[in-house]
Amino acid sequence: MLFKEWAKTYLDLEEVQSLRSIVGRSHSVEKHLVPFFGGKLLGEIKPQDIEAFRAQRRKPDGESASVQTINHDHIALKHCLNVAIRLGLLQSNPASKVPLPNP
Repeated sequence: MLFKEWAKTYLDLEEVQSLRSIVGRSHSVEKHLVPFFGGKLLGEIKPQDIEAFRAQRRKPDGESASVQTINHDHIALKHCLNVAIRLGLLQSNPASKVPLPNP
């Protein structure tokens, strides 16, 4: 399954819809994660891809996003992939293998 397909399914899940952070989570997934990872199969995403995403993450004005903002996107990706593991769509979570820097 492609990441963009899984992302849509993920955002529609009741457990995700009930998150207090659903607005921010939806924004991270739709505006940042899907454009970067959308064309990849879930099983093809590697830790180096997450590192590349973190390195290229920009604000709409072209400036680098803050470490805290990048960490927020990373946490959204990690949760998204953990749910995929729980549902049997993925074996391991590459986002868990990339450390979150302290903002």
